[in-house]
Amino acid sequence: MSTVQASPRVLWPRIYLLGDTLTQFAFRLCGWGQLIAESYSRRCDVVARGFCGYNTRAWRHTLPLVLGPEDAAHAAAVVIMLGTSDSAEPRDPEGSHVPLEEYADNMERMIDYLKACGVTEDKVILVTPPPIDEQLWLANTKRQGKDTHRALASVTKYAKECTNVGSRKGVRVVDAHSDFLKDAHWSRLLSDGISLSPAGSHKLATLLLPVIKEVVGDAPRLFPDFADLQPDQPEDGISAWTAEACGCARL
Repeated sequence: MSTVQASPRVLWPRIYLLGDTLTQFAFRLCGWGQLIAESYSRRCDVVARGFCGYNTRAWRHTLPLVLGPEDAAHAAAVVIMLGTSDSAEPRDPEGSHVPLEEYADNMERMIDYLKACGVTEDKVILVTPPPIDEQLWLANTKRQGKDTHRALASVTKYAKECTNVGSRKGVRVVDAHSDFLKDAHWSRLLSDGISLSPAGSHKLATLLLPVIKEVVGDAPRLFPDFADLQPDQPEDGISAWTAEACGCARL
């Protein structure tokens, strides 16, 4: 049996997407995470860590289990989109409501934790929670036999506080909430009143990508194009690229 020896690895820079249901579904067909990953194909790994229903109270305890100091060196950007669950009405039976002041504190603590890990403020991007179509959401929950309470006015407060947190902590903010509302037919951006439709995902990706590019810069394509390799000895071109790109010796 042949033995496998340790060899150098080319590590992709990572763009982390952290959030709730909207992020868990980011890689559905035509999802916003899928669109970002396509834009950074062969240049960055796009890593989605979304958990359905999670609020900032839950995320404060989850973040250290998802991203630690050992990940910071390869974190090209960290996108955080939270607030949709937090903004649920206090009487909502799902119990995801988090008071506005606690929401802000949780967000700031998460940014502080990332900074302590080595992820500097210039790599963090906050995204305000998108608006909620109350009637569409109510109709959807009734069809499912549920009784959950969401209000546009409430999520608007959390979106504004997310922007305030970004200002206080010196991190970039993509105000998806305000930009969605600028669309005269913004409810079309939502599939059930909260979740993003394909049009909503496209809108969010369009808003995010220029900001991610500011953070990540012109990330180069990894590994040489096949057309630049010698068909009989591709290892020469690969080794030469590897030595130049990351200082690794010939394999």
